[in-house]
Amino acid sequence: ASITMDKNKSVTANFKAVNYTLATSATNGSVTLSPVGVNYLAGTQVTLTAKPNAGFVFSDWSGDFTGTENPAKIIMDANKNITAKFKRITYTLTVNAVHGKVLMEPDGGTYNSGAFVTLNAVPDSGYVFDGWSGSLSGEQNPALITMNQNKTITALFKQVSTANTNEMFSVQSRLGQIYANPFSAETTIAFELKEASHIKISLLNL
Repeated sequence: ASITMDKNKSVTANFKAVNYTLATSATNGSVTLSPVGVNYLAGTQVTLTAKPNAGFVFSDWSGDFTGTENPAKIIMDANKNITAKFKRITYTLTVNAVHGKVLMEPDGGTYNSGAFVTLNAVPDSGYVFDGWSGSLSGEQNPALITMNQNKTITALFKQVSTANTNEMFSVQSRLGQIYANPFSAETTIAFELKEASHIKISLLNL
């Protein structure tokens, strides 16, 4: 500003604080700020913490701040727009079988966290299913598992000779767990018989 000195004068310069805005966004998670706010004085240090939703893990930052540090500290020296990115947690399922095979539904080796997988052990001719080992135990077949970690599962089979063929039918007649239930297109029905015989299975739409 220029002035003309035509008399005695008193002049005051007034200043105001510089403020910057901070906008954050996230999908499949959230971002918390410390201190909490939207407008910050220039030079303020702000801590950003990315919090994933269930089944996801933090990946990295994008926008006016990049990197994988979490929590992350920034200095407010300009208006900023920052995005927290998350990726879905996945786990691998490895199945093994000798003298038989294992059918997986849905089929695949990598599953999203929390996914349900049905395992159906199918013995070769002359063998019978004898249980699970590894990340799954017991003799239920088909078996339903939840993918909450990497898993390796082995289906065990034992040979059935002519002398002990009746061993296959030594249990009481039993209808096993039906999966899926309810169902629309198809379902799997497991059953055991105490002796070889004709059977009738009825499906009821209630």
